[in-house]
Amino acid sequence: MEILVVRFKVLNQGAGATKIGIGSGPVSLGLSDADAQMIPVRPVFGKVSFSKIPVRNTDPRN
Repeated sequence: MEILVVRFKVLNQGAGATKIGIGSGPVSLGLSDADAQMIPVRPVFGKVSFSKIPVRNTDPRN
């Protein structure tokens, strides 16, 4: 499986609501804080932090 885009956005801080979009489609998962700790992507000030994620650049323009 190839991860193209990973967006990690905190919807409700303190409520444990986390939305994760993987790929180009609207794939979202509702996870608790405990489940979010198992994902190798950590939110940094509501933005995206990439960590230990294999990302391949398949865009021929680059």
